[in-house]
Amino acid sequence: MDFTDARGDKMTEWVAATDLVIINQGDKPTFVHRSYGSILDLTISTEKIRPFITSWNVLDEESFSDHKYILFQVVGRSQYYKSKHTQGWQTKKLNREKLHSILNELEENETVYAPENFSKNLVQICDKVMPRTRKGICKKPVYWWNHEIASLRKECLKKRREYRRNCRTISLSAREILWESYKASKKCIRNRIKKAKQDCWITLRDSIDRDIWSDCYKIAMIGILGFPSQITFTMVNARICLLDVEGKFYEHLLLERINGELEQTGGLSANQYGFRKQRQTTDAVNEVILCAKEAMAQGLLCVAITLDIRNAFNNASWQLILNKLRDRGISESLISIIFSYLSEREVILESEGSVKYIKISSGVPQGSVLGPTL
Repeated sequence: MDFTDARGDKMTEWVAATDLVIINQGDKPTFVHRSYGSILDLTISTEKIRPFITSWNVLDEESFSDHKYILFQVVGRSQYYKSKHTQGWQTKKLNREKLHSILNELEENETVYAPENFSKNLVQICDKVMPRTRKGICKKPVYWWNHEIASLRKECLKKRREYRRNCRTISLSAREILWESYKASKKCIRNRIKKAKQDCWITLRDSIDRDIWSDCYKIAMIGILGFPSQITFTMVNARICLLDVEGKFYEHLLLERINGELEQTGGLSANQYGFRKQRQTTDAVNEVILCAKEAMAQGLLCVAITLDIRNAFNNASWQLILNKLRDRGISESLISIIFSYLSEREVILESEGSVKYIKISSGVPQGSVLGPTL
């Protein structure tokens, strides 16, 4: 029979006196020890945020403790954190023949110029030619996880299921054996997780001792720095371009046209390694190393001079970009499109509740698809 003891009565009185509310729903126990269950864990909130808490539930997933996992969602807008999750498409399953068929069926009078209608039609076409991605919560793997722990967890879950399915149909002695086996398995995985965490910490510490600039040291620094709101980043004239799907799609089309015409007129410089297909900046590093080795083999000196152009993206002259494109033999129609793409741009600056619009007359969108090539 359900009942509340003296400590529960005190908790209930305290919740009522402080104008709080209990979010727990149903009578599913949050604490289970053998066949005994109780609701010991409470989720408490204020009246103001109570309407935003939904889907409160006690999970059946193994927590390796007598206390069960509790899952709930907080919905609605928040002035502190905003998250937008969109469901995309499985591009690897794109039906290219169906896509070409749909595009060929589009007539001239059906062309949509309004951005909102274009976006709507684009989504409808994508739904017809490829399936959507699955919705779900993707858990990031913890740093200490390994195959041994995964195997132990699988075995522990198996013993828990065996105990729960047979605890009411077998004798007391047999049930005690199953419980002790499950208990020992759970203790084993706890100890293994503890040891795995210790081993990872020792590995991290030893890596820092060997190389103070290793990735492990960066991980340690991230853990020490604290919350992002406590960190101040200084950015000088930095303009990061955030485009929607349609904007990126349009830039990809322009980039394909530019690269196609550049290949016909000789292509980019052989010494250009960044932002190119089948080339990496590591190729440039390997080229420098090879040059240095050849010089040393001949008894010569090798000197490397490195240059860094400050704010290269933001200070690029539009007129010089257009002139360079003409010098490389790019068609005037494509140059006109790129000029329209660059001109009449604004930077939106949000600061302390106010919004400012600043017109710019140079530079390419940093963070865009087309910017690095220009």
